[in-house]
Amino acid sequence: MSSSIDYKRTYETAKQELADLIAAQDKLGTRIVVLREFLGAIAKLCESEEIEIEPSQEAAYLLENTALIDEIRAILRSRYPGWHRPHQVWKGLHELGRDLSEYANPQAAVHMVLKRLHESGEVQEASDTDGKKIYRCPPMWHAIRDALLKEPVAEGKGRK
Repeated sequence: MSSSIDYKRTYETAKQELADLIAAQDKLGTRIVVLREFLGAIAKLCESEEIEIEPSQEAAYLLENTALIDEIRAILRSRYPGWHRPHQVWKGLHELGRDLSEYANPQAAVHMVLKRLHESGEVQEASDTDGKKIYRCPPMWHAIRDALLKEPVAEGKGRK
């Protein structure tokens, strides 16, 4: 009996740690977006003042190795609970240093990604007072919580 109590306590501790880590991951994601935007802004300021700086290798790596959909998701999550029009997301991509010149129509690419994220349930869509579509993406812990509240637990499986 004592070992089953220890297992349960260990399980509950691990479950709480996972929840804490997911929340911390969301905060880190937001901080990364903010710092990338800041680096871009301060780099432009240094350039205008003819101050030489060494570009951030980390920011360059993220630009080269992060998909457009992931960048859009990160921008929306970092600005949650605010709602954003597609052109604001497009502007956010530029603030991160994302080069959209590979797309024939960059605005259409952003619209398509937002549409797909909405269809997958990751992004929320609404209309603003002008009837224009606006979007937001809840942090991961928020999405997990909402999913758990919606799904009933099958008998004999899952949470207790």
